[in-house]
Parts: sequence; structure tokens; C-alpha cells
Amino acid sequence: MGGSRTLTRHQREVWQIDRRWLVTWVLSFVASLTLFFAVYGLYKVTGPHPQVTVFLRAVRHEVRWLIPGLKKKRNPGDSVRRELDRPRHAAAGTASRG
Repeated sequence: MGGSRTLTRHQREVWQIDRRWLVTWVLSFVASLTLFFAVYGLYKVTGPHPQVTVFLRAVRHEVRWLIPGLKKKRNPGDSVRRELDRPRHAAAGTASRG
């Protein structure tokens, strides 16, 4: 059974640099995740933010134009879904008119 082969000086340097880059990447990834969840927790704790909700809706509307296929005509079966999405008071208001 042969032992492990010996590494040259260059191979050791490359291995050390690779390990440093890996550690740097992992630490920055973990720091980013920690920061994201800290900001998200702060956002949830500080209550409703209507400006953020409006902004996210506007962004979602604009992004839908970038993704092909999301701005096509709806299928005929979607009318059932739209009827279910209506508020209850609107349905009650239309029934009282008739």
C-alpha cells in the first residue's frame, strides 16, 4: 500500500489559495444570508408597510412584461377563477340590484 504522494511547493500554494477563496466565499454567503434574514425579521416586526407593498406590486407588474408568455390572453376557464377572486360584498351588491 502506497502512501500519499508528496505535494510540490506550487501545489501547496495553489491548495492554500483555493482554500482561502472557498472560506471567503462561504463566509460572504453566510453573511449575506444572515443580513437578509435580519432585515426580513426587522421588516416583519415593524408592521405593515403599504409603500413597500405598492412598490412590490409595481415591480411584479413590470417584470411580467419581461417574461415571455405571461401577458397573453387568459383562457376561458380563467373566468371561474376571477369570479372566485371577487370580494364578497361586491357579489352581494350585484345580487341586491336585480
